[in-house]
Amino acid sequence: MNETITNIVNLLFEDVAETEETLAMREEILNNCQERFSDLVADGMDADTATAAIVESLKGMEEVLQHYPRKADVNAPADEQAFRAAGFEEIPVFHEEQPAAPLRSAYTFAPADVQTISADLASEDVEIGPSADGQVHVSCDNDSLCLKAEVAGSKLHISVEEQEEAASEEESFEFPREFDLASLGDTLQKLFSTSWKKIVRHVTTHESDATVTILLPKSSGIAVEISTASGDFQVDDLELGSLRLSSTSGDVNLSRLAMNSCKATTTSGDIDAEQVTVRESVQLNTTSGDVEWNGSCTGFKASSVSGDVELEGSFLTAEIKTVSGDIEARADEGCTVGHVGMQSTSGDLSVSLPSALQADIQCKTLSGNIHQRRGSVSGTDSASVQLRTVSGDISVY
Repeated sequence: MNETITNIVNLLFEDVAETEETLAMREEILNNCQERFSDLVADGMDADTATAAIVESLKGMEEVLQHYPRKADVNAPADEQAFRAAGFEEIPVFHEEQPAAPLRSAYTFAPADVQTISADLASEDVEIGPSADGQVHVSCDNDSLCLKAEVAGSKLHISVEEQEEAASEEESFEFPREFDLASLGDTLQKLFSTSWKKIVRHVTTHESDATVTILLPKSSGIAVEISTASGDFQVDDLELGSLRLSSTSGDVNLSRLAMNSCKATTTSGDIDAEQVTVRESVQLNTTSGDVEWNGSCTGFKASSVSGDVELEGSFLTAEIKTVSGDIEARADEGCTVGHVGMQSTSGDLSVSLPSALQADIQCKTLSGNIHQRRGSVSGTDSASVQLRTVSGDISVY
């Protein structure tokens, strides 16, 4: 079930009075939209495009639902019901206009106040690197967007909104018991111009050509947790506590980093890491993107459906799985390897172990070829190497 579509339909009916007819209508529309979304995806359309098509098809429903009672109509006092019966939807009064909060494109924080950084972004790229002055800086290079960054406890949360959306949050209206009908014409038109565009803005991501830049002290030990729908990640020259990155179609590029743990996930993007040191575990996941890792870690895990996975460096254990992607692992000379596990359906598997390492090597393929260039030694001190593929070739060096 597509949650975005569910949220859109729920918002569409948010102010409609709940009757048997409107409840049944909402359920039918929701089911039809979800079925249509599934059909579009099954026909080869990507999820984002399919969602946009469903949103477009619902635009006419806003006018249809205007003819149904509002929740406010049903619960309103008698004088307000009479007012609405005369043709007005609501009784507005405006507070004295308050100055809008300034739209900001940059923030600075003391590193002592920040232990964790989190962000949920849409299409913005993210660049993370060292700051020149030892402070924490957050900025956005697109003037049409409003950057928000605030610290709660020791957690810095970052978000990006369209300026129109940010400004609309400052509006405030109440309903008075007394009103002047003669003065309502212009204000009613302004008040009740709620459009489909506003509904969609609450539940769908905006597209922008923007980069959010985060600058940290080089050896901060800060934990970073950021997700973006289609943006790319670039993280360089830092010592972090941990790193958690997630993107749907964006690439993940890491270089010259040190941290305790690392997890990166992307659907169609690539993951590329160079000179990265992880003291504990690494977990990298893609669907159709490639994975290239060069560095050192204790435990390495990676998975991909159709992408290739390449591991090079120092590692104690490695577990790698693909469906059709090739897998290659090259361990540095002198490093201690305890276990290597590779599994694929049609991908080729290749592993290169330190020359002095004794390993219990088990290779299995149904229709592929096995090229084992070194002997297998079993025993409690031997590394465990298990390579399995259905139709791919296996090579051990």
